[in-house]
Amino acid sequence: MSRINVVGAGLSGLSFAIKARLDGEHVTLFDKSEPSVISAGLSSNVISVNQRSAKFLKSLGVLDQLEESAKTSFQEIVVTDSDGVGRVSFSSKTIEEDYLGLIINADALRYALLEQAKSLDIRIFWQYPFTLELLKCDLFVAADGPNSAVRQALGIKTLQYPYDQSANICVVEATRPVKNTAFQWFGKEGPLALLPLSQIGKFAVVWSSAQDFSLQTVDYFENEINLRTRDRLGKLRVLTERLSFPLQQKQALKFVEDRVALIGDSAHTIHPLAGQGGNLGFADAEVLAKEISMSKIEGLELPYQKILRRYQQNRRLEAFLFGLTMEVFHRGYGSRNSGVQFVRSLAMNHVHQNDQLKQFAMSIAAGGFF
Repeated sequence: MSRINVVGAGLSGLSFAIKARLDGEHVTLFDKSEPSVISAGLSSNVISVNQRSAKFLKSLGVLDQLEESAKTSFQEIVVTDSDGVGRVSFSSKTIEEDYLGLIINADALRYALLEQAKSLDIRIFWQYPFTLELLKCDLFVAADGPNSAVRQALGIKTLQYPYDQSANICVVEATRPVKNTAFQWFGKEGPLALLPLSQIGKFAVVWSSAQDFSLQTVDYFENEINLRTRDRLGKLRVLTERLSFPLQQKQALKFVEDRVALIGDSAHTIHPLAGQGGNLGFADAEVLAKEISMSKIEGLELPYQKILRRYQQNRRLEAFLFGLTMEVFHRGYGSRNSGVQFVRSLAMNHVHQNDQLKQFAMSIAAGGFF
């Protein structure tokens, strides 16, 4: 049984630790923060989970432990070009699935993961910052976020740049809601997403904009979001505190070092316009745990660089492709050029009428490039 240390008890770190423990490894978690608690009431801190991630979380024994109020499925996504006439909708019926994805309360999911880790006797040391001493193990996994202390200590360089946008998040209530449907508006004001919550009529808002709306009044924000959505869901009213955080693209040039693997935001952060950041982290956790499990069948023992090289080969390419795709969407839909706006509207309408292109796009969103 290998000895694995994990720094970062977030979603990707916890999911990897649980999967590795279920596969028979000895795992210890370290986190610099205090144990978190689930916030009561409505929360805008949600994560969009695709079908691949949902299956992974189910295999860990946590998805079914979530209360119904903490998760909701959506069967359709409606995407609109705010500056043109383009529109495309994606339905789970096209790919013969029950749903396209799940919107899950991130705090509730982390709590469920912590409870599962506890049931598996995974030791977690809280308020324990990273030190080089923790590297003394068979495998060290860094899951300590976009400003990873592990990555910096090991001198792993990143390709990074800011988007000059902030992700503005809150919860709104719509007077004319559409059930189990997610909405997204693209345009020069930045992508705006409304994600359905379990309470009918309530939506989590993620508006990536050059404006920091948390500095504006509620009336100003409500006026802007209603102008943007053009009465599609009726009148929108803000229900919670509005928060914001700056956005950036960041890709580690290496996902592995000797005895060390980076997963989740420690390895990559992308624009949230397609909600794929969390899914990339879960895929990292799943693939790394699978490579460790496969190594036993091959008669390999940790540490063994072949395991880490295979993990990096799989995950770095997909993270890069998603990052590149989000960059293309960000630049294309943020353009004020009338010619670009015309072409993208035509492209959206073409996709809307072509089920094969829809199936291709949805298959990538549901399960990644590979």
